[in-house]
Amino acid sequence: MDVSRRDFLKTGLAGLGGLCAAAWAAKIFAAETSAAAARSASAAAPALLAPKPKVFVITEPKLLDRYGNFNQQSPYPGGVLKRLLQEMTGQREVKDAWRVFFKDTDVIGIKFDPQSAAELRTAAPLADLLASSLVEDADFDVKKIMLLDPPPFIATVNTRKPPRGYVETFVKIKDRQTQFLRAFDQCTAILNVPFIKDHRQFGLAAGMAGLALGVISNPGVFAANGGDPGVAELAACGEIRSRHRLTIVNAVRGIYDGGPRPEEAKMWNQTSLLAGTDPVAVDTVALDLLDAARYTHGLKSLKETGRTSAYLKTAAGMGLGQCEMNRIDLRRLNP
Repeated sequence: MDVSRRDFLKTGLAGLGGLCAAAWAAKIFAAETSAAAARSASAAAPALLAPKPKVFVITEPKLLDRYGNFNQQSPYPGGVLKRLLQEMTGQREVKDAWRVFFKDTDVIGIKFDPQSAAELRTAAPLADLLASSLVEDADFDVKKIMLLDPPPFIATVNTRKPPRGYVETFVKIKDRQTQFLRAFDQCTAILNVPFIKDHRQFGLAAGMAGLALGVISNPGVFAANGGDPGVAELAACGEIRSRHRLTIVNAVRGIYDGGPRPEEAKMWNQTSLLAGTDPVAVDTVALDLLDAARYTHGLKSLKETGRTSAYLKTAAGMGLGQCEMNRIDLRRLNP
């Protein structure tokens, strides 16, 4: 990429600063992106014969500096993302890794969680890293990248500007109906980038809840009863299910109790990124990390408090993914 294009992107992400393997490996992983649909079609097959969905976790303490801010010095953020993408796809080059998930014809929506983003202080630099990698490393058109619920303190003048409001057409979800964001409706592929947070209502607030409830006009209608079955029903609808390509969880810092609104004393430094194409499996691993943080701070697990995040089990029963840890292929990566 020439200097002018690199500078062009940087002006659009102002104020932020600051991963050839055999082809069969990429094909195997790419096939996993359609695993949820395959599960529903082969529900009669023995469950034990189904391949375990992969979830990748990479932990690097140096992702945070001595003051608890996102460390933007090279090689830490970029190196961690490169390693993660390489291991997920089996591709040596970052460009080829991204293209396992996205095509040139896609309008890529990067969906963030706006709640608590300012306090957790890691979303804006991660947004810069992801958008820069897609454009600079993988040569995607910056005008085909749209940030949904972008973090505060980010000026993305050169990415595609999200339209405001909701589409006029109502979509029926079981016995309810909703409208989707116009910005979401324009996207053909979604990269979901949630936090890990305790939530007084859902138990776990991470990928599925953040995406499903964050792109509709009436989230309260689907959030009742701890989001069960509303979150799962939304995630199963064609509008969301067909667009989701990849979840990368921002687990650099999280909220282990009292969420989703943060208190500094109830945040923890996980310094990790989680990633996978199975949204249920990714959230299940996120829940495991959240419970571990709660135990470390002398608290009971979410299940022991009566907040079971039941929407995960419901989603698994609908064929959206895997919610049992012993049936998830958890890959822990060294940076």
